Amino acid sequence: SMTSQHKQDKQNKETLLSLSDLGASKFIDVYYKVMDYQRNQIANFYRPISMVEWNGKNVANNELQSLWNTIPASRHTLISVNAQPIPVLPMSSTPSIVMTVNGTVSYLGAKPAFFSQTFIIGIESVASNANGHTNDDKSSTQQYYVMSDIFRLQQDIVV
Repeated sequence: SMTSQHKQDKQNKETLLSLSDLGASKFIDVYYKVMDYQRNQIANFYRPISMVEWNGKNVANNELQSLWNTIPASRHTLISVNAQPIPVLPMSSTPSIVMTVNGTVSYLGAKPAFFSQTFIIGIESVASNANGHTNDDKSSTQQYYVMSDIFRLQQDIVV
């Protein structure tokens, strides 16, 4: 129905707003909250250029949402998060950030498994005013997005 679509759009907008002006580690917190509780919003963290590898498999951008739809409901617990800026090339204005995350994840009540996930996070300027008419710096905000995402589940080692 029209109203649920409107609600969805509003929710998308709020998710995008929460991605603006966040520090990188805050970005990570929001990422896993969305992954665990609002997975239909997770695509907002990615762009058409994002490269994603999930458990050793490259995932095409247009297959991301269907991949996430097939993964059972998750609960992530973060153990360590490390951020390291990538030095800026003279040509590019904003640094990218490498984030390395280690933690545990349990899927739909299964026992937790260790995972590691490495993101390269880019920063883009987004026009803050809805119409996007002006180009002054005042009217744009910084927003983080995932350029690269490598997720690896550490399977139990059977001895």
